[in-house]
Amino acid sequence: MGVGGTPYHLLLNRSADFDPFFLLFKSIYPNSAHVQLILGFIQTLWDSGEAAGFAQVVTQDPLADTPVKEVLLQVAMGDAQVTPLGAHVMARSYGAKLIEDPVRAVWGIETVSSGHVGSALVEFNYNLEVPFTNTPPDDATDPHEYPRRDPAGQQQIHRFFQDGIIDHYCDGPCGDAAL
Repeated sequence: MGVGGTPYHLLLNRSADFDPFFLLFKSIYPNSAHVQLILGFIQTLWDSGEAAGFAQVVTQDPLADTPVKEVLLQVAMGDAQVTPLGAHVMARSYGAKLIEDPVRAVWGIETVSSGHVGSALVEFNYNLEVPFTNTPPDDATDPHEYPRRDPAGQQQIHRFFQDGIIDHYCDGPCGDAAL
């Protein structure tokens, strides 16, 4: 899954794509806590149609207690459209592992070696400034599509689709500021 993430109300707050809608929300509800409350209420409508709503269906066969599908999540740090935090939530929901050498440790996700069979998360670092606050990164330098254009990312996708194996094709943590 390129640029996967969940839940939607988490993604919206950190997406440059949602800025015009936030202007509308803030004109009606100037208190940002009220905007968050409304998004939380709306989330119940989104749950059945977004990644969190069908995670169990994708990852667990109710009759056999085995995974139905394996997923590869490739995300770029500093993505201005979909925050990697949403991918972390999704990876934990899908039982994904973090492939060595990771860009960083991700809470609640075990790190495994290259050659992993199963669901995995791979973060790519393109040396962009990543805000520490609840704001979207700069959309002028958005690395949203970089992992799928990165030769190492493409090799990883190809191997995963061919053999179901997730290998690490990067020299150290993934990412290349030259893209």
